[in-house]
Amino acid sequence: REAIPDSFSFDAVINAFIRSNMRDAGRRAESVLERGLEFAEEEGGSMLHIKSFTAILGYYRRQTKVPDSPYRAEYVLNRLVSLFRAGHKSLSPLVSCFTSVMEAYTAQQNRDAGPCAENLLRTMVKLKRDYGAEHLEVNTGVINCVLTAWESSSARNKDAGQKAERLLDLMEEKSFEGDLSMSPNFKSYTKVIGIWSKSTSFDKVDRAISIFNRMKKRKEQGKLNGILPEHAYALVINACAFSSCNDPSSDMRTFETALNLMTELINEIPEHRHELRPLTYGWFIQALERLAIPEDIKSQHLERIWKRVCEKGRVNKFVWEKFKLATTDAQFAHLISPVTRGVIQDDTKSNGPSSNDSESDLKCLVRFSDLPKEWISEGTLPTKQRGKSAQIS
Repeated sequence: REAIPDSFSFDAVINAFIRSNMRDAGRRAESVLERGLEFAEEEGGSMLHIKSFTAILGYYRRQTKVPDSPYRAEYVLNRLVSLFRAGHKSLSPLVSCFTSVMEAYTAQQNRDAGPCAENLLRTMVKLKRDYGAEHLEVNTGVINCVLTAWESSSARNKDAGQKAERLLDLMEEKSFEGDLSMSPNFKSYTKVIGIWSKSTSFDKVDRAISIFNRMKKRKEQGKLNGILPEHAYALVINACAFSSCNDPSSDMRTFETALNLMTELINEIPEHRHELRPLTYGWFIQALERLAIPEDIKSQHLERIWKRVCEKGRVNKFVWEKFKLATTDAQFAHLISPVTRGVIQDDTKSNGPSSNDSESDLKCLVRFSDLPKEWISEGTLPTKQRGKSAQIS
């Protein structure tokens, strides 16, 4: 008797390709999927299970280095949606089918990630409303997935900030109406702040701090649990760093925003939060470097923050490079004086006496590797240096 394949047979072959290390595993799995659909529609075989689609979508979501994986994932999803609309109710799409496509675009920072995710969100709503797709519940996780997509493509989409903020407005509105499944969380607010921080809009700081204050107010109302994320503070500080308009009064107001946020963060240590990440300190130092503020104010705050970074062991290569850019030659020499003698002595031994040991040469002479181990962020140290004390003359 002739063997007739059923849906389980096609599922098995699709999964075999998905789990293989073959370079074109996705395309081969798609070919099996198409053959299974053709067999079901034209030869009377049983319709494939939805897990055949979800397996391929999950595969493409993981292929972050394959350029066409987002487009292939979207094609497979469209195929699934078409079949469902045509009356195959057993192929009612799952939320993960849509988020897999969104994440495939996001992982590659594809310029279409935000617009595509928003279109997929609209499709989910329409399928739920008009076709009875019972599994498609739009909730906080789904909206956050769309916000992440907008964040990944915000540099190429000028309206990303407005689009993301509208989604956040919708979440707050639905939550106020009693739909707690749509309540924004810390991630929701932080994503929108991140999008504004990357924006080229002239009012990016105002928009970012507005979202931050909305998050803060919601926390004060008891609608958010836990402490405000450090990354949300850092992103507003980053927005400040890249908002210089070379107008001293305007830049001073922007700096005061960054300073207030940094002060608030530091004051919460150690009672409410751990020591800050190097990135947060680096972005604050970058704000000092880029904003047109009086030199005495810049010098005062730069010295204070550098001493803290060193004391807390939070210097990494990013912080170090931003510190060198922010300091004058004289201030650099003053703040690095604990290590300069040893460095100059070593250079003299290697190259002989030189007349170039002036303050202006120190930024080239002192390397990141010359800094005391106690200053360095643990994750930055080479493994063989961890746990060893630095030798400082």
